[in-house]
Amino acid sequence: MTMQLRDIILYRDKPYHVGMFTDLLEPYLRPRKIQFFPPNSACWRGYYARWEVDQTDKLYLTGLIAVVRLKPYDPQAKYEDDFFGLCETIGLDDLFPGQKRVFAQWFSGAVRCPFCDADGRVKELELVFQHGALVHVEEHEGSGEMVFSLSNKDVNNKVWR
Repeated sequence: MTMQLRDIILYRDKPYHVGMFTDLLEPYLRPRKIQFFPPNSACWRGYYARWEVDQTDKLYLTGLIAVVRLKPYDPQAKYEDDFFGLCETIGLDDLFPGQKRVFAQWFSGAVRCPFCDADGRVKELELVFQHGALVHVEEHEGSGEMVFSLSNKDVNNKVWR
């Protein structure tokens, strides 16, 4: 199984990877029947997002890179023509026109963010939201997920739309 691209969440100005099994945008997309197209095996959801918990402890979607199909799949077409000619990359402004950040009031649940502390121990930051508002924060020892270091420079160098 290919490691999936993870969303990034900024909490207290520090970037964290969102845990593998947390999809913050899905509760918004599903009732609207919005589907993105996986560009490769590392992104089955078809998108990669950036989130931020601001000073008022509210969750905002602040960046999005997603792939959409321009027309339905044609089983008669050659693979190369069908795949590469019929997809387009979209961003936050395409899903939420005119907005630079979007309050994620649709999201309620726990967001688990694995990380390494200064001593190299694997930990997990758990952020619990109710309708986009942060209601609980807890740090746990250990995590079952792989942990990669992430700096603000890495987060800010991404081409967010």
